[in-house]
Amino acid sequence: MGKLKQLGKLNLYNNRLGGYIPRDLCLMSKLMNLGLHANMLVGPIPECLGEVKSLRMVTMNSNKLSSTLPSEIFGLADLIYLDLSSNNLSGQLPYIGRLKAINELDLSSNEFSGSIPESIGNLSNLQALDLSMNNLTGFIPATMGKLKQLGRSDTRMFGGS
Repeated sequence: MGKLKQLGKLNLYNNRLGGYIPRDLCLMSKLMNLGLHANMLVGPIPECLGEVKSLRMVTMNSNKLSSTLPSEIFGLADLIYLDLSSNNLSGQLPYIGRLKAINELDLSSNEFSGSIPESIGNLSNLQALDLSMNNLTGFIPATMGKLKQLGRSDTRMFGGS
């Protein structure tokens, strides 16, 4: 797969793909859209995906991914959509304030613990956020009040119909 350096979109969702996410994906320097959701993928998210600066949309929800979130993913400044929901990801949420372009972020139905990072207030383009069904504790950060765009998109991530 790593030889497909010019590929911009890779959608392999809704299959029965198993095993680990191949590190060869990190060699796909033009990859903008990565759809791996609804498979049976296991193990960690490769840290090197944070080096694919062209990524705009990443969906890996509804797999069996485990481990902690690699902080390198949150260095993708042009990422606009990230869905890692319904996996077995754990640990504390890393510094997510570097996702300057993010519009939708879904980390629901995992095993994240700790508090919601204060840096969430830096996500000025965020329109939809779902952190439900985790083990988060503490207070809702006051910085969330800076998220003026939150809720301006479709309400499906907020329990709407």
